[in-house]
Amino acid sequence: MSGTASFLRRRHWLLPAIGAASCLILPLTAFLVGWDLRRISITEHGPNTLASAIPWILTAMALAIGLLGFAVIRELRRREERAQLLAEQMTAELRTAEDGLRKALSSAQDAAKAKDEFLAVMSHELRTPLNGVIGMTTLLLDSDLEPQARDFAETARTCATGLLEVINDILDYSKLEAGRIELEDTPFDPRDLVEDVLQITADRAQAKGLELVGEVDPRLGMRLRGDPSRLRQLLLNLVGNAVKFTERGSVVVSLRLQRDNLERPLVRLSVADTGIGIEPAMIPQLFAPFTQADGSISRRFGGTGLGLAISKRLAEAMGGTIGATSVPGEGSLFHADVVLLREEPSAASALPPELTGRLVLVVDDHAGARAAAAAILGECGCEVVGAATLIDGLAALGEHLPDFAVLDAAGSGDDPRAIAGQLRADPRLAGVPVVLLTTFAAQIRQDVPNASTASKPVRRRQLREAALRVLGGRPGSGTQRIPRRFNDLPVLVADHRLGNLRVLCGVLTDLGCRVDLASDLGEALTAERHGRHAALFLASDLPPGGAAGAARALRADGCDALLIATGGEGSAPEGCAAIIPSPPRTSVLARLLAPVAGA
Repeated sequence: MSGTASFLRRRHWLLPAIGAASCLILPLTAFLVGWDLRRISITEHGPNTLASAIPWILTAMALAIGLLGFAVIRELRRREERAQLLAEQMTAELRTAEDGLRKALSSAQDAAKAKDEFLAVMSHELRTPLNGVIGMTTLLLDSDLEPQARDFAETARTCATGLLEVINDILDYSKLEAGRIELEDTPFDPRDLVEDVLQITADRAQAKGLELVGEVDPRLGMRLRGDPSRLRQLLLNLVGNAVKFTERGSVVVSLRLQRDNLERPLVRLSVADTGIGIEPAMIPQLFAPFTQADGSISRRFGGTGLGLAISKRLAEAMGGTIGATSVPGEGSLFHADVVLLREEPSAASALPPELTGRLVLVVDDHAGARAAAAAILGECGCEVVGAATLIDGLAALGEHLPDFAVLDAAGSGDDPRAIAGQLRADPRLAGVPVVLLTTFAAQIRQDVPNASTASKPVRRRQLREAALRVLGGRPGSGTQRIPRRFNDLPVLVADHRLGNLRVLCGVLTDLGCRVDLASDLGEALTAERHGRHAALFLASDLPPGGAAGAARALRADGCDALLIATGGEGSAPEGCAAIIPSPPRTSVLARLLAPVAGA
């Protein structure tokens, strides 16, 4: 059909010619036929008027049909011309629209690229001075200050930290909105994930007197595969909200197996608090950007209202969902369901045989914290007796003597020596080793014989190590914090920002290190050749190729020092042993430097 139409369009004279021919041929044919009919009729019936009129009647009818056909063909021709003209106009308009869309797409891509470049620049330009302010005020607070000056410095650090959180939320949301999120696929330990989140938020929770608890379903196993950095960010947003809106009580972080699957289990990450709660009708609005349940909340608690929106985008990016339930005045439960992969446990996941079969008494008045400690010890093969009070615990033990006891000494005003003394008041228990659970700030050397400390919230490695120390017969050996002084340990800091250099230099100097400085890779290479360093701190965006490029160049130059990237989060760049945010925590630096210092 389309071929015929194309043929007719190429021969535009054909239709009119057919119409004209039909007007001549049809009447002539009709007249000849009518004349033959007249002749036959006269031959058979003789002459009559009707027979004589037959040729003219047929001729008139044929002429009318021919004229009608000619008119129809002419109209079809006009319509075809109009359709062709309309098609040409539409084609021209479509081409114009296509050109416009192409230009608009190009403009949008240019705008998106400009936005990405702007965000990248602003990320550094906004965060860098704030990190400098936070770092320098932290160093200032570590010095001797009068009460009023200390109050001023603490206020400045709190305000700068709050502003940094707002900026981070806006930048993170912009990245998610632009679809520039890249997911990793790496193995991780689910308990380490929960413990990292607890450690980061512990200071704020303990400052408010909150009990911070982590729970991990043992059915999840020791190793999963996914994006631990994004999962950590999601949990940090939820836990940060819970701590912010909870004045008393507890915040419980848990990972549970929601739906079992041999290779792809559905895991629920949840955060429950005993805070102010939310009206059920307001819950659907919580996950919209820049939204809080009540306008007075932002005035009272601060924040941008982006944390839950970011968590929602992260959960969806990982193919999951997020939701919440709440009772006003009683608390809230936020949860995210994501599908992860199972991973074979590594050799490092092996349990210490020294704890297998040990009878342990765990005393903590918070059921969740008690259960968390019992779960960790149970994984080590211990037989655990838990109780809310020491009296109840001793009653549950009966005539049995524990191999060691884990006692909560993190309550307000609790004296670790008095807590241990209560246990040892019973002559039978006088020699029982004790692990005291304290806040991180309280981990100073205590004159408690045959005792060790572990910080709350309870972390698996710390609790195991504390238990092994007291069972190893080294009284008090676990009650000292990681050494804070490194005698002239040579380190190098490479960063092209003066503020970052001064902050990190100040923290390392405070730890007793001898610090050399470099502003780019060339200076770092020169400094390393002139004097070998135990550790090098490399800015994530150190010119010209970042921390990964600097690490390759240093290794190629024969450097075998510990390489640490600074000013970032997530996975360490290639060639670096770790990555730390800015400003750095003194305790984190001390732990990283302890192996190379022989501490």
